[in-house]
Amino acid sequence: MMRNDDKPTRAANVNPTSSHANGEAHAESRESVMDDRWGYDPETIVSMLYRLLLGREPDPAGLAHHAERLRADKVTAQEMARNFVRSTEYRRQAEPQTNGVINLAGAPSVRVEALGCEFVLPAGSDVVNELRSPQGYEPWVLPYFLDYCRPGMTVLDIGASWGVFSLPAARRVGPHGRVLAVEVSPWNCRVLTKSIQASQLNNVEVLPFGVSDRLGSALLPMQRWTNNNALDVTRNAEQDDLDRFDLIPVLPLDAIRAALSPVHIVKMDIEGMEYRTALGGISFLREQNPLVFSEYSPRFQQAGSGVDGRELLLLFFDLGYKIEILHRHAPREQMATADRNEVVKRVDGAWREHVERDGGTHLDLCFHPGGVLSSL
Repeated sequence: MMRNDDKPTRAANVNPTSSHANGEAHAESRESVMDDRWGYDPETIVSMLYRLLLGREPDPAGLAHHAERLRADKVTAQEMARNFVRSTEYRRQAEPQTNGVINLAGAPSVRVEALGCEFVLPAGSDVVNELRSPQGYEPWVLPYFLDYCRPGMTVLDIGASWGVFSLPAARRVGPHGRVLAVEVSPWNCRVLTKSIQASQLNNVEVLPFGVSDRLGSALLPMQRWTNNNALDVTRNAEQDDLDRFDLIPVLPLDAIRAALSPVHIVKMDIEGMEYRTALGGISFLREQNPLVFSEYSPRFQQAGSGVDGRELLLLFFDLGYKIEILHRHAPREQMATADRNEVVKRVDGAWREHVERDGGTHLDLCFHPGGVLSSL
């Protein structure tokens, strides 16, 4: 998804200061197709932009986010097209790759030392820039997450992506602990494995599958450069789909909970699939009682899991978890009330505040097991 947020996501990562002359011409040449006066609905316009400019299908959260921006008149179709061609993803596929060390499936890579690890990442990505920045990567959640990672623990990172959480967690849990890095994208798994090797970590296991509430397979748009992606669990593979999608195995956590045990900490960053994943891991969550860090967006939950966002909150509430909001620009907020409706109201309110004030898309939450807030 391409969004105006402080986190890179699973489509084009916008760099508003960059430009590409051929890309601008490309966008202009498409204006007659994307003209709002044609009367296309926002979802159709966004889908065309992804297909024509990025050469792939939109991910569910990206589709929902951009369609909402069009619907709210925050951007025109022409402006959105220009943003797409200014994005890193568009430039990477449009320009010949002649500079840098070519060792990530043809993409130039750089080495970044951060968080006690050595990352091998695509050059120019927002992840590289954030890791190198003074404030670091997601400073409102990553340091807090790492504070809970202690020697001997097992951490389950669902949606590990390029390992920004997995690798430093592996350092914290040490040789007697382990990190299980679940990552659905074959491209991300290659990048992640490169960084594990460069960091000389022996306690990270890469698990290349998707997690949901059922056993089966799902479609994943083939990636060219970005670090995030999203499964489409709502459709079966057609003949032409396999030219544009990878077919990915998916399974519920409950089916493998014996192999995972014990798990002390779970992190979920799976672009709206959090509810389906938790639903498929009810027995796992009851048995293990792990501390759970999760992204939260009602919009993403609807797109990825097909449910209202409150269903995710109520699932954890009914399992006896306490909810803590990890605000970006304010102290962490603990939900101490026992009124489930009040908890949902406050969390949804905080999400809306973030969307309207910061132009973001999701909150970060910490679910504390046992009905009490965990102590560090």
